[in-house]
Order: sequence, then C-alpha cells, then structure tokens
Amino acid sequence: MQKVLIHIVKKYLISLVFSLCIVWDASGEEKSISLFATSDLHGNIDSDDAGILRLATVLEKEVTAAGGCEKSIILDCGDFSQGSVEASLTGGKIIFELLNYLHYDVIVPGNHDFDYGLDKLVANQKEISSEMLCGNLLLSDAKNPFRGWKLITKNGLKIAIIGLTYPGVEGIDRISNLSYKTGSINDAIKKILHEILLSEKPDLIVLSVHGGLYNSGWSLKNIIRKFPEIDIVFAGHTHEKFPGKLLYNHTYFIQTGSSAEYLGEATVKIRDGRKEINSRLIPVSGATVDSELADRFKSSLDNIKIEKEKIVVYFKSKVDLNQLAMDSMLKETKADVAIFGLSGSFKSMKGEIKYKDVFSAIPYEDMIATMIVNKNELKIILQELYSYIKKKKKYKRVLYAGFSLEQVRGKVGALKFDKKNLDEEKIQLVFSSYYVEYPGNKFPEIRKIAKNRGSEYRNTGILIRDALLTALRNYGRL
Repeated sequence: MQKVLIHIVKKYLISLVFSLCIVWDASGEEKSISLFATSDLHGNIDSDDAGILRLATVLEKEVTAAGGCEKSIILDCGDFSQGSVEASLTGGKIIFELLNYLHYDVIVPGNHDFDYGLDKLVANQKEISSEMLCGNLLLSDAKNPFRGWKLITKNGLKIAIIGLTYPGVEGIDRISNLSYKTGSINDAIKKILHEILLSEKPDLIVLSVHGGLYNSGWSLKNIIRKFPEIDIVFAGHTHEKFPGKLLYNHTYFIQTGSSAEYLGEATVKIRDGRKEINSRLIPVSGATVDSELADRFKSSLDNIKIEKEKIVVYFKSKVDLNQLAMDSMLKETKADVAIFGLSGSFKSMKGEIKYKDVFSAIPYEDMIATMIVNKNELKIILQELYSYIKKKKKYKRVLYAGFSLEQVRGKVGALKFDKKNLDEEKIQLVFSSYYVEYPGNKFPEIRKIAKNRGSEYRNTGILIRDALLTALRNYGRL
C-alpha cells in the first residue's frame, strides 16, 4: 500500500492529502466526488460568526466549485435539531426544513435529536426529502423506521453511506409508547458492511456517525481498526475539530466541530485503481447570511422571535431561576427531596424575564423524574454529582431541597431531613431525567440505582422548563 501524506497549514484552513491503492475502478478515467459534512449544529440558525444561514453561503460556494450537486454529497452527523430556542419551539422541525432546503443527502440523528421523542423525529423526517439513516436503532415492537445505509451514485461513482448514532440512547416514546434504544456501533457496522459487500461493489464506503474518536465507555478509534473496508469516517458528538486524520493506514477520519462554525469537505479522486483524498475544514466565520434562505424562512423566524421576546414575568428583585425550577419540580411531584443542577446554566435575574431567558436557564429538553431511594443511596447520588463537578470545571454547584448535608474534605457526610418521621429507607426523590437517560456512562451510580426494581424510576414526561414557566407565572408580579 502506497501512501502520500501532505500537511498544508494556512490561516483558517488546514488540508490533509493522501493516496491509497484500491482494487476497484481501473478504467483509466479519473472520477471525483466531493463530500461535505457538518455535525452538532445544535439548532444554531444565526450567530455572529456561525449558524446555518451563514453556512448556506459557504456551502453554495463550495458545492458550485466542486462541480455542482451531481459531483457533491452533503451529510450531517447528528445533534442538529436541539439546542436553540428556534429548534425547541418547533420540536426541531425548522432545522429539518433548513437542511432539506440546503439539499442535504443524508442526515444521522444524534442523541439530542431524540429529545422530542421518536415519533416526532420520524414525523419531521417524513416531511423532507433528505434521508435519515440510523442503522443501530432498535425498537421493542416495531421495525426500525430508518435504513442503515444508502447507495448514492454520482459522477459515475457508487458511494455507500452508513449512518449510525450514539449507542446507549434509551426511551419510551410519549405518543406511541414504543420503547427504543440504540445499539452497538461495532455490531451494526459488521452487519451493514456484510449487506453492502454482498449486494454492491461500491467505489467508496463512508461512515457518518454520531460519536467522537473517544467516548464515554467506548472508542470509535478501536472500532475503525476492525473495518478497513471503510474509507472515510465523518464523526460528531464530542464537538472536536479534525480536518483529516489517517487511521491504521486505511481509514480517513474527519470531524467538524459544532454550531456550524466549520464545513468539512473531503474530495475523492479515483483513477487507475488509486484513490486520493483531500480534506479540509472551511471556516464559516466571515461569511454573510444567505439572503435567499433568510427570506424563505423569514415568516417562521419572525413568529419565533415574537415568542422568544415574550415577557413571562417581571421581578422587582433577583430570582434564582434554577432554584425556582427545583422548587417547581418538588411542587409538581410532592416528592420528599429534590436534587437539581448540571443540566442547565445557573442564572439569577430581575426585571423583565422573557421566554428566551427561561430557555437560557434550562436549554435542554430534560424531564422531571422521580424514584425511591434510601438514605445511603441518596448520599451516593450526591457524591457522584459533586465528584462530577470537581472533574468538569464548567459546573459550579448542585442544588438540593428537603434536607441539609455536611461535607468533609469533599465527601458527603451526615444528612438531616426537613420532614419529620420520614422513612429513610423509602425517600421519594425528584430530579432531572438527564442523570439516568443521557447515553453513555456519565453517572453510572445514579443509573445503577435507578435500574433497581425497587427504585420505581419514572420519567413524568413533564419538561423541567415547562414547570419553571408555570412557577414563574405563579410567583412573579407583573
């Protein structure tokens, strides 16, 4: 196997080039295809130096330079439909519509794209022509609504695209009541590659996956080692930037960061059995807003802006929105104790509090959850959260109610409960579903306790943000 590896470093642009010998397409005619990719857009439609409206300008320019749609494929690696007020107020629909308008060929759901429920995800996808691939989605009593791979033929080349999401996503849909989970990346690739190689002879095999090289509990890098048939991997989830990285002399790895800050491009040329891949990250910073796209969605965005700017309540003095969110969780469930934190920014405000401020305090679609714990389990939960805060410097505190605690040298000590005659073997705890349902192994002790049959873990289906909105309207003074 012959390799040529060239690094070219310029301001705002990094390219990586290499050539690999392959056994297919030895016709002597050079054929090329450009693959463009994004990941972790998180609903960012427009910001000062990024966003989909600016990405559109860059994408149009680069697709045209590559020879147009017939010589281009556009992919997204997930977590596109959650993370902004615009996305949340439409259940992700407006982001689906934007990507469809930009002629994305394939989109892969990330873990946060399941936040609105599986039925909503399926409904949004059915409204657009872009195809969603998710080969490792497993349903309890139904067929996977998404295919695992797709063959795209452009410019005389056959490109097999595999789409997989982050493993460990679990849920029960709020509408259909179907339970679902996302399975092993390794097992899904093994099965899908068998299908591809049995039925087709593609010139290029591309994996679009919501997962970084190194993830909590699993390594994509180790998985890639096992499958030399895969030529290119576009990745996401960890928000890292890789303009191009050759792994194990057979697979090219690219990751585009987040929030539409960069557009990834891999250009493949095939001639006389040799494959040459050039890749780069193209900055969106400095690009102007695509006026045609902005005009097309002006009415929808104007309506959303009205909702964003609506005054929810007026407070004469500062109010801790996160404290109020936790109080609302207690009131909603009548639990004995509450724990809240990590899933949102801590924000104290006074004066006009608008919907966008509430979203800023609670930016995720986390639900109110309850379970039964004993005193020792409660201490274990608290200790895991405090240890996580120490490890992740961006988090400042854990809020709690219904008890007081002592900490000695970073360890959770004695607990004293507010309720008299509380059964310390059966304490009803209210907290965020995030601690249990976030994929991976972020909070293993909390998840272990929740999985115990006696915990009676329950996701109430009530958004913490909605509970906070109710509390604000009740407590505020206009």
